[in-house]
Amino acid sequence: MISQLTSLNVGDAVLVGQWTNLPSMVHVEEVKEKKMGADQSATKAWIKADKMKNVGGESTQGLVTKRFVVRLMLFSHISDTHLGLIQYGSNEREQDVYDVFNQAIDISIKDHVDFVIFAGDIFHMPNPNGTAIIQMANALKRLKENNIDSFFILGEHDISRIRTTPIPYIYHNLGFSKYIGNGKPIEYKGIMLAGLDKIRKTEMTQYEEIFSNLDKSIEKFSGHKILVLHQGITEFNKFAGELQSTDLPKNFTYYAMGHLHDKDMKQFNHLKGPIVYPGSIELTTSEGIKDVKKDFLK
Repeated sequence: MISQLTSLNVGDAVLVGQWTNLPSMVHVEEVKEKKMGADQSATKAWIKADKMKNVGGESTQGLVTKRFVVRLMLFSHISDTHLGLIQYGSNEREQDVYDVFNQAIDISIKDHVDFVIFAGDIFHMPNPNGTAIIQMANALKRLKENNIDSFFILGEHDISRIRTTPIPYIYHNLGFSKYIGNGKPIEYKGIMLAGLDKIRKTEMTQYEEIFSNLDKSIEKFSGHKILVLHQGITEFNKFAGELQSTDLPKNFTYYAMGHLHDKDMKQFNHLKGPIVYPGSIELTTSEGIKDVKKDFLK
């Protein structure tokens, strides 16, 4: 994160310390009000802005000056949930996947995230069983009930090779979640979001122009810009790589990736933000049995 300091815009900052679980990029907005002779209380300012919750006042005093209020946008980045996976033909392993998925949703709700990104391979198969479909629907419903929006793209496991409507579209049509895999940027709470569904190797050449046009369309946007993709990047895994980091649009400040099942993050000088893989939430058939911690990013 510190390597991004040279690319920060006016008002941007990187926050670290005991009150934030992960180093976080924030934007500091100027408050148009009468100057005061003393610093504001950080705790009162955050409550007034209604943007921060459960922040320890003692550890944050002095963070907000008399002319600025920090507004921290917190989101969950979840990928490769593979709902409906029945590993080794075991119903118990299927339930394991549902359990860790719901834990990720529970934590997102508990921590009052502003939104959730699902970076592809929501289901393990394009035609998931009814239990998997209901598990996802219930999760999105719980997020909505807690005023948390969500956005998703499709991975190769979500897309049938037979021309048919992907199951996750149901959630978009019902208003449970927002599909952003069509490459059209949308602005949400001062952040620009864009995504593309899984690009197969045979389709790569046509996406060079799409990447270029996408980059130009968001270049002048002053806020943070998140690109959601479900692709393997060669610098992370040369065997599963489909793109190189130099192929990506250059002007995004966070690259929310899916597809690779190990958690990893890298920063490149030619990109304005980190490439981040949260990894799969549970071991899948492609990984076998191994001692590894699975998680998601927030």
